[in-house]
Amino acid sequence: LHWLSKKPGEISNHCSSLFARGEELEAFRRQSRLDWDAFLRHRSEELIEGALLLLLVPAVDERGSNGFDLLR
Repeated sequence: LHWLSKKPGEISNHCSSLFARGEELEAFRRQSRLDWDAFLRHRSEELIEGALLLLLVPAVDERGSNGFDLLR
């Protein structure tokens, strides 16, 4: 999953939120949290009883790398 419902602000040092810091990063984190909650709520309404939802979600490690740093 890689999307936000809206852009919560500008990132002064890059085009990717992975490089945001301080208040810029917090704005993206808040929006991400809201969108994640909405995503799960909508998926729960679509599932039939007893169904499973399998998600493959990229993440970052303790250094902030998601493994695609070389591509940027």
